[in-house]
Amino acid sequence: MMAYFGQQLWMHLGREGRLMQRRLADSLLPTAFWWLLLGLQAFLLSGWDIPSSIAGLLPGLLLWGNLLLTTLLAGDRLWRVDSANDSLNFWRQSGCRLSLLLLAKLLALWGLLLINLLLLSPLLLLAFPIGHQPLGLMAVMGLAASLIIGSLGLAALCSMVSALLLGLEQDGAGAAEGGGGGTGLIGLLVLLPLAVPLLVGGMAVWATLTDTSNSPAAMLQSLAWQLALSVLYLVVVPLVGGQWLTLSDDG
Repeated sequence: MMAYFGQQLWMHLGREGRLMQRRLADSLLPTAFWWLLLGLQAFLLSGWDIPSSIAGLLPGLLLWGNLLLTTLLAGDRLWRVDSANDSLNFWRQSGCRLSLLLLAKLLALWGLLLINLLLLSPLLLLAFPIGHQPLGLMAVMGLAASLIIGSLGLAALCSMVSALLLGLEQDGAGAAEGGGGGTGLIGLLVLLPLAVPLLVGGMAVWATLTDTSNSPAAMLQSLAWQLALSVLYLVVVPLVGGQWLTLSDDG
């Protein structure tokens, strides 16, 4: 049984990879958006005399804000092809477990985010100084670990929201709300309360970098909190989202 699920998941992952290659512009748009935000913010921070009261927290807020916005932008495109060619109904009629399909899309989205994070990590040494000093190597490693772990949880949440909105649109709720604006608001109302604990954990890791009195154990504790949440979302989201897509079709 596990081998069967593994084969199905691998098949969906391969399909998502091919779709990203075919729709390269859509795949690269979140990357371009990420780097545009990073470059603009790094330029503004370098020329701005930041008050000491916020100098330590502002770069961390910008980093996590960028990650959340980029994940939302990428997640909005998760079901674009499936919705356009009606392939989702094909997967339903073929007896495919939609939870595995959603898990594959979640992991593909996370992989796209990891490309950005791996490219970004070396630049954190210079782009986002703490006060007037750039981050050290160990600090960058801890921050990169936090971003990688947190991005998994954010990818899971954005995948769930994307599935939620797709189900509402198929039920006709988008049209009833006047063109989809209402469903977008519902998505934000679902996403933000669940994303806040992840963002708080990320800022807790950042706070250990700005306060030299904190021990490495404080950072590890915050990373463990982020990891627990991300794993929880990784397990729950495919089950809930897959069941939601199935029920929306039955309705």
